[in-house]
Amino acid sequence: MQRVVLAGRAVDVAWVDLGKEPLRNDWLDDAEHARAQRFIKSDLRDRFVAAHCALRRILSTKLDEPPHQINIVRDSFGKPQLGDHPALQFNLSHSEHYALIALADVAVGVDVEHLIAAPTEALASEVLHPVEFAHWKSLDPAQRRTRLTEQWTTKEAALKAAATGLRVSPASFEIASPMHICFETVRFQVAWCPLVAPEEYAAALAVAEAA
Repeated sequence: MQRVVLAGRAVDVAWVDLGKEPLRNDWLDDAEHARAQRFIKSDLRDRFVAAHCALRRILSTKLDEPPHQINIVRDSFGKPQLGDHPALQFNLSHSEHYALIALADVAVGVDVEHLIAAPTEALASEVLHPVEFAHWKSLDPAQRRTRLTEQWTTKEAALKAAATGLRVSPASFEIASPMHICFETVRFQVAWCPLVAPEEYAAALAVAEAA
């Protein structure tokens, strides 16, 4: 694992090659099995299983507990957390052939995405704040694919850290250092950084605290 210090908080980050991760279905709980079965295509199902096996393997090493005994629950916003170790926060993201996992003692979010194949203006308008969208349209078309994916991963990681998911539109706020995200009565301050990713991928890490 790689240690990243973000806003003074230590975060352990691990990349996983899903093609090399053993598929241990016996490690997964009932909820994970149910989610896996929703995938019609076997390759997508296998990647999901591999990502969750990797998460349990890494948590097992951290907690010194058997992978299948780790109790993963969801909070009131649906964000996964450890039922028996609430002080340890984690987050998982996977795309195509890679997964990204982060562990911290603060609310954390990660996102990895394969570069968007067709970065249309319609898609960009759903992700980018109007100011960001205007700048994105001014870019050379060859730059738009990478730029939009980078901005999407940054916003997704921030929203995951704040546990809001897409209940807050990514187009409703601009990327800044730090970012401020409001959800219901809570205002979050989010620090973020890009992560070095495999070729043709983009990734970002974020930590959030109530402001």
